[in-house]
Amino acid sequence: MSLTQPKEPFLSQRQHRMLQDMGVDVFFTRQQPAANHPAQAQKHDSTAQHAASENQTAADSASPAAAARAALAMDSPVHSPVQKQTGLGSPDAAQSPQTTAVETAAKEAAANRAQEPVSDDANIQAPTIQLNFVASPSLVYLSHTPLSALELRFLQDLCSVVHRIITGQPMQENLRSDEFRWPMVAASGTPARAVTVFCEKYRLLKQDTVVIGTPDALQTLKSWLEDGCDHWIEQTDLAQVASQGQEKKHLWSQVLQSIAAGH
Repeated sequence: MSLTQPKEPFLSQRQHRMLQDMGVDVFFTRQQPAANHPAQAQKHDSTAQHAASENQTAADSASPAAAARAALAMDSPVHSPVQKQTGLGSPDAAQSPQTTAVETAAKEAAANRAQEPVSDDANIQAPTIQLNFVASPSLVYLSHTPLSALELRFLQDLCSVVHRIITGQPMQENLRSDEFRWPMVAASGTPARAVTVFCEKYRLLKQDTVVIGTPDALQTLKSWLEDGCDHWIEQTDLAQVASQGQEKKHLWSQVLQSIAAGH
């Protein structure tokens, strides 16, 4: 971009330097004596007269001075009063003080939530529970492994005898092996409530119920119970008891002690 300045300067020194810094070339017109170039002088005069007759009004509004001032207004990095007040057109307008304050508050809130202690229940990784059991009205047996046919027949005979001693009536139903699992579906927390409900359903916490089980199976339930387990009988190998007379006598004596304590 270039501007042509008439012989008499209409720009101040400061404006002249600003235009040069902005890459706007400013030229000064000069007139040569007509005697040296008569043809050029005559041509210049006719052109000037023609331009003056047709563009007198336009020349007033679009003078070189006005063009220079317009160029300064367009290219100057200084914002207008409206831009200074509103921030429009400024690179920092998108990040107003209000927006920055909101973002800062949100970051601080997130940091505070991250520092909040997590409850103990959320940190507990409770193991899953899977127990096999056989339940009659008077006796319940629990283990982690499924019962063999030999063990199930032995428990059928043992439950029948215990039921007759306690109730004076023969046991009519046949025993079957069942399972207690926790959780049944995806769940959080601990199995304490489920264990309590299971024990209440089969009367495991009642003194008049004979409870027999492997040590690990009984301990699985005890871990989530407060009391009521003192009468439980631990039996490591039920298959060995079913096949050996001495082991049967030892278990039978424990069962009789449990019946006597509960009645």
